[in-house]
Amino acid sequence: MHFDIHWDEKFETGHPSIDFQHRVFFDLLQNFAAEVKQGSDPAALRRLAIELYKFADFHFFSEENIMLKIGYPEFAHHHGLHQALLHELRSYIESLVVEVPRGEDMLDYLTKWFVSHTASEDLKLAVYVRTF
Repeated sequence: MHFDIHWDEKFETGHPSIDFQHRVFFDLLQNFAAEVKQGSDPAALRRLAIELYKFADFHFFSEENIMLKIGYPEFAHHHGLHQALLHELRSYIESLVVEVPRGEDMLDYLTKWFVSHTASEDLKLAVYVRTF
């Protein structure tokens, strides 16, 4: 898997804070992709993966605070998707101690998740936010 996506307007929600955080997450993905491509050692990949995890956790908490503040009706569903990603990401991080090839799997998973989640679930949230 190659990280061959570029920032696209379809990732933008129109909410400045969410969009800024999405760009930071995207940059972290690019950094991780570069390290995977270079065949970095498992310790380096694990550190970057933990950074991704910590930022994702922060971003999800921040995004969920916005949802709660405006009474977003799909909060429970969206929160569940966030929790599923964090669980999956923890599994990848644990495996990076042992298996370097899992870095490519993790990159593939995160890239697909970012594209689909941002362009669908976060877009629904953005549409709802604009009504306030």
